[in-house]
Amino acid sequence: MRILIVDDDKLFAQQLESALLKMGFMVSIANTVDEGVCCLQEIDYQLILLDYQVGSDDGLNLLEHLQLLDRKPNVVLMTSFATKSVAIKALNLGVNHFFEKPFSFRSLLSYLDTIGGSQIEANCTFKFKPTRQVVVFEGKEISLTETEYTLLSLLFTKRNSLITKEEIHNHVYNNDIRSRNSLNTHLTNLKGKLPRVFADNLKSIRGKGYIYESEA
Repeated sequence: MRILIVDDDKLFAQQLESALLKMGFMVSIANTVDEGVCCLQEIDYQLILLDYQVGSDDGLNLLEHLQLLDRKPNVVLMTSFATKSVAIKALNLGVNHFFEKPFSFRSLLSYLDTIGGSQIEANCTFKFKPTRQVVVFEGKEISLTETEYTLLSLLFTKRNSLITKEEIHNHVYNNDIRSRNSLNTHLTNLKGKLPRVFADNLKSIRGKGYIYESEA
Protein backbone atom coordinates (compact mmCIF):
# COMPACT_ATOMS: atom_id res chain seq x y z
CA MET A 1 0.00 0.00 0.00
CA ARG A 2 1.34 3.42 -0.97
CA ILE A 3 0.74 6.29 1.45
CA LEU A 4 1.34 10.00 0.88
CA ILE A 5 1.90 12.21 3.94
CA VAL A 6 1.24 15.91 3.30
CA ASP A 7 2.34 17.94 6.33
CA ASP A 8 4.63 20.94 6.81
CA ASP A 9 5.75 19.64 10.23
CA LYS A 10 8.85 17.84 8.97
CA LEU A 11 9.67 16.09 12.24
CA PHE A 12 6.13 14.78 12.65
CA ALA A 13 6.03 13.62 9.01
CA GLN A 14 9.37 11.82 9.33
CA GLN A 15 8.33 10.09 12.55
CA LEU A 16 5.08 8.95 10.96
CA GLU A 17 6.93 7.80 7.86
CA SER A 18 9.40 5.78 9.94
CA ALA A 19 6.60 4.03 11.85
CA LEU A 20 4.67 3.20 8.66
CA LEU A 21 7.78 1.93 6.88
CA LYS A 22 8.41 -0.49 9.73
CA MET A 23 4.90 -1.82 9.19
CA GLY A 24 5.74 -2.54 5.57
CA PHE A 25 3.98 0.37 3.87
CA MET A 26 5.49 2.41 1.04
CA VAL A 27 5.53 6.07 2.05
CA SER A 28 6.21 9.45 0.47
CA ILE A 29 6.33 12.86 2.17
CA ALA A 30 5.28 16.24 0.82
CA ASN A 31 5.82 19.33 2.97
CA THR A 32 3.71 21.65 0.80
CA VAL A 33 0.48 21.33 -1.17
CA ASP A 34 2.40 21.84 -4.42
CA GLU A 35 4.77 18.99 -3.54
CA GLY A 36 1.73 16.84 -2.81
CA VAL A 37 0.26 17.59 -6.22
CA CYS A 38 3.54 16.61 -7.88
CA CYS A 39 3.58 13.31 -5.96
CA LEU A 40 0.02 12.53 -7.07
CA GLN A 41 1.00 13.11 -10.69
CA GLU A 42 3.84 10.60 -10.45
CA ILE A 43 2.60 7.81 -8.18
CA ASP A 44 -0.69 5.99 -7.60
CA TYR A 45 -1.41 6.27 -3.86
CA GLN A 46 -4.06 4.36 -1.93
CA LEU A 47 -4.09 6.72 1.07
CA ILE A 48 -3.32 10.37 1.75
CA LEU A 49 -2.62 11.57 5.29
CA LEU A 50 -3.36 15.26 4.87
CA ASP A 51 -2.72 18.06 7.35
CA TYR A 52 -5.48 20.66 7.44
CA GLN A 53 -3.06 23.58 7.59
CA VAL A 54 0.02 23.00 5.40
CA GLY A 55 2.17 26.04 6.00
CA SER A 56 0.16 29.02 4.77
CA ASP A 57 -2.00 26.80 2.51
CA ASP A 58 -5.30 25.10 3.20
CA GLY A 59 -4.55 21.40 2.86
CA LEU A 60 -8.02 20.81 1.43
CA ASN A 61 -6.88 22.61 -1.73
CA LEU A 62 -5.08 19.38 -2.59
CA LEU A 63 -8.37 17.53 -2.95
CA GLU A 64 -9.43 19.27 -6.16
CA HIS A 65 -6.55 17.51 -7.90
CA LEU A 66 -7.96 14.10 -6.96
CA GLN A 67 -10.73 14.60 -9.51
CA LEU A 68 -8.15 14.10 -12.24
CA LEU A 69 -7.15 10.66 -10.97
CA ASP A 70 -8.56 7.42 -12.35
CA ARG A 71 -8.55 5.85 -8.88
CA LYS A 72 -9.10 8.17 -5.95
CA PRO A 73 -7.22 7.38 -2.74
CA ASN A 74 -8.74 7.41 0.72
CA VAL A 75 -8.07 10.72 2.45
CA VAL A 76 -7.51 11.14 6.18
CA LEU A 77 -7.49 14.71 7.43
CA MET A 78 -5.15 15.40 10.34
CA THR A 79 -6.07 18.57 12.18
CA SER A 80 -5.88 20.46 15.45
CA PHE A 81 -8.86 22.52 14.27
CA ALA A 82 -11.63 19.92 14.42
CA THR A 83 -14.60 22.31 14.24
CA LYS A 84 -17.99 21.42 12.80
CA SER A 85 -17.52 23.75 9.83
CA VAL A 86 -14.14 22.18 9.00
CA ALA A 87 -15.66 18.69 9.17
CA ILE A 88 -18.56 19.59 6.87
CA LYS A 89 -16.27 21.26 4.35
CA ALA A 90 -13.88 18.31 4.38
CA LEU A 91 -16.62 15.71 3.95
CA ASN A 92 -18.10 17.64 1.03
CA LEU A 93 -14.68 17.56 -0.62
CA GLY A 94 -14.29 13.81 -0.19
CA VAL A 95 -12.39 13.32 3.08
CA ASN A 96 -13.00 9.81 4.41
CA HIS A 97 -11.82 10.12 8.01
CA PHE A 98 -10.46 12.55 10.61
CA PHE A 99 -7.71 12.38 13.20
CA GLU A 100 -7.37 15.16 15.71
CA LYS A 101 -3.74 15.88 16.53
CA PRO A 102 -2.12 14.49 18.52
CA PHE A 103 -3.29 10.95 17.82
CA SER A 104 -1.82 7.54 18.58
CA PHE A 105 -0.17 5.50 15.86
CA ARG A 106 -2.23 2.48 16.91
CA SER A 107 -5.43 4.38 16.17
CA LEU A 108 -4.15 4.98 12.64
CA LEU A 109 -3.33 1.29 12.21
CA SER A 110 -6.81 0.41 13.44
CA TYR A 111 -8.28 2.67 10.77
CA LEU A 112 -6.09 1.01 8.15
CA ASP A 113 -7.51 -2.32 9.28
CA THR A 114 -11.04 -1.09 8.61
CA ILE A 115 -10.22 -0.14 5.02
CA GLY A 116 -8.17 -3.27 4.41
CA GLY A 117 -5.02 -1.21 4.04
CA SER A 118 -3.00 -2.99 6.68
CA GLN A 119 -2.83 -6.16 4.63
CA ILE A 120 0.16 -6.28 2.32
CA GLU A 121 -0.52 -8.96 -0.26
CA ALA A 122 2.53 -10.66 -1.70
CA ASN A 123 2.17 -13.05 -4.63
CA CYS A 124 -1.41 -13.79 -3.50
CA THR A 125 -0.09 -16.05 -0.73
CA PHE A 126 0.85 -13.90 2.26
CA LYS A 127 -1.16 -11.18 3.98
CA PHE A 128 0.28 -8.93 6.68
CA LYS A 129 -1.61 -7.47 9.64
CA PRO A 130 0.56 -4.82 11.35
CA THR A 131 -1.79 -4.16 14.26
CA ARG A 132 -1.17 -7.67 15.58
CA GLN A 133 2.20 -8.47 13.96
CA VAL A 134 0.60 -11.43 12.22
CA VAL A 135 1.16 -12.88 8.76
CA VAL A 136 -1.59 -14.97 7.18
CA PHE A 137 -0.87 -17.86 4.84
CA GLU A 138 -3.72 -19.91 3.33
CA GLY A 139 -6.03 -18.74 6.09
CA LYS A 140 -3.66 -19.63 8.93
CA GLU A 141 -2.36 -16.86 11.18
CA ILE A 142 1.31 -16.95 12.15
CA SER A 143 2.40 -14.72 15.04
CA LEU A 144 5.79 -13.01 14.77
CA THR A 145 7.96 -10.97 17.07
CA GLU A 146 8.28 -7.25 16.35
CA THR A 147 11.73 -7.72 14.81
CA GLU A 148 10.62 -10.71 12.71
CA TYR A 149 7.60 -8.80 11.44
CA THR A 150 9.66 -5.71 10.55
CA LEU A 151 12.25 -7.84 8.75
CA LEU A 152 9.67 -9.83 6.82
CA SER A 153 7.66 -6.80 5.74
CA LEU A 154 10.84 -5.17 4.43
CA LEU A 155 11.68 -8.25 2.34
CA PHE A 156 8.20 -8.31 0.81
CA THR A 157 7.91 -4.57 0.29
CA LYS A 158 11.15 -4.61 -1.71
CA ARG A 159 10.65 -8.02 -3.28
CA ASN A 160 12.60 -8.80 -6.44
CA SER A 161 15.18 -6.17 -5.46
CA LEU A 162 18.52 -6.60 -3.74
CA ILE A 163 18.41 -5.44 -0.12
CA THR A 164 21.86 -4.99 1.32
CA LYS A 165 22.69 -6.19 4.81
CA GLU A 166 23.44 -2.60 5.78
CA GLU A 167 20.00 -1.48 4.60
CA ILE A 168 18.36 -4.27 6.60
CA HIS A 169 20.29 -3.38 9.73
CA ASN A 170 19.45 0.31 9.40
CA HIS A 171 15.76 -0.42 8.87
CA VAL A 172 15.25 -3.19 11.40
CA TYR A 173 17.74 -2.36 14.14
CA ASN A 174 18.15 1.42 13.83
CA ASN A 175 21.93 1.04 13.55
CA ASP A 176 22.18 -0.82 16.86
CA ILE A 177 25.63 -2.41 16.63
CA ARG A 178 24.71 -4.99 19.27
CA SER A 179 22.10 -6.41 16.90
CA ARG A 180 24.30 -6.75 13.85
CA ASN A 181 25.04 -10.44 14.44
CA SER A 182 21.41 -11.39 15.05
CA LEU A 183 20.14 -11.09 11.45
CA ASN A 184 20.87 -14.73 10.60
CA THR A 185 19.12 -15.80 13.80
CA HIS A 186 15.95 -13.92 12.91
CA LEU A 187 15.97 -15.26 9.34
CA THR A 188 16.38 -18.79 10.67
CA ASN A 189 13.45 -18.23 13.03
CA LEU A 190 11.31 -16.94 10.16
CA LYS A 191 12.14 -19.98 8.04
CA GLY A 192 11.05 -22.16 10.95
CA LYS A 193 7.74 -20.34 11.43
CA LEU A 194 6.75 -19.72 7.81
CA PRO A 195 5.84 -22.22 5.07
CA ARG A 196 8.57 -23.57 2.82
CA VAL A 197 7.70 -21.15 0.01
CA PHE A 198 9.35 -18.36 2.03
CA ALA A 199 12.71 -20.13 2.30
CA ASP A 200 12.52 -21.23 -1.35
CA ASN A 201 12.00 -17.66 -2.57
CA LEU A 202 14.56 -15.99 -0.29
CA LYS A 203 17.91 -15.80 -2.08
CA SER A 204 21.15 -14.92 -0.31
CA ILE A 205 23.60 -12.94 -2.45
CA ARG A 206 26.97 -13.69 -0.92
CA GLY A 207 28.68 -10.66 0.51
CA LYS A 208 25.84 -8.34 -0.56
CA GLY A 209 22.45 -9.12 0.91
CA TYR A 210 19.14 -10.77 0.07
CA ILE A 211 16.46 -10.88 -2.60
CA TYR A 212 12.94 -12.16 -2.01
CA GLU A 213 11.75 -13.40 -5.41
CA SER A 214 8.06 -13.07 -6.22
CA GLU A 215 5.96 -12.97 -9.38
CA ALA A 216 3.60 -10.36 -7.89
